[in-house]
Amino acid sequence: MSVLIYIDQSNGSAKKASLEAAFYGSKVAQKNGGEVVGVFLGEASSSNLAELGNYGLTKVLHINEAGFNNFDSKAFAKAVAEAADKVGAKTVIVPFNQNGKLLAPRLSVRLKAGYVPGASALPDAAGEIKKSVFSGKSFANYSFLSDRQIIGLSANSVQVEKTSASASVEAFQTSVQASDFGTKVVKLETVEGEIPLTEATTVVSAGRGL
Repeated sequence: MSVLIYIDQSNGSAKKASLEAAFYGSKVAQKNGGEVVGVFLGEASSSNLAELGNYGLTKVLHINEAGFNNFDSKAFAKAVAEAADKVGAKTVIVPFNQNGKLLAPRLSVRLKAGYVPGASALPDAAGEIKKSVFSGKSFANYSFLSDRQIIGLSANSVQVEKTSASASVEAFQTSVQASDFGTKVVKLETVEGEIPLTEATTVVSAGRGL
């Protein structure tokens, strides 16, 4: 029973949240057994994808098409669902970031899978998953009733342990067509020379009392 990890990316490189999701997925697989497979949509070098093995993936399915370089929840949900069917994944892990929050509900409908958004810990012995509620003031435990499950992992919920392993990279063909995309990117402007807050490993905040 495989665990599938959606690798959210920017400019051909996996985002920090995706590395955390990959490591989390590897720990889920250790409990339940099965292969840990990532799915990467968009252009990227095979060497970059192979390095995802450092975070627990054994294989990466790569849809190496320029049309997937920019995120579209409708088209991406179809492609990731096809990847889940291909590897027989019962569990799909997505980063609980901006893109993951848009992707997971669509994916849940396609796979007829239960969805826990914002998980903050690994499933316990009973299979229950903890997540914060009431703006972080409390915690709730969720259990799945569906055969398939989707877990949206909150950022910084796991301490990633990097290894020197390597993942195999396999080309993956999807049935997604141009008509499946709900949006078209006509221009992309990014801030240069700064690290996005979501990609920072250390955040320092200061203030003063009144």
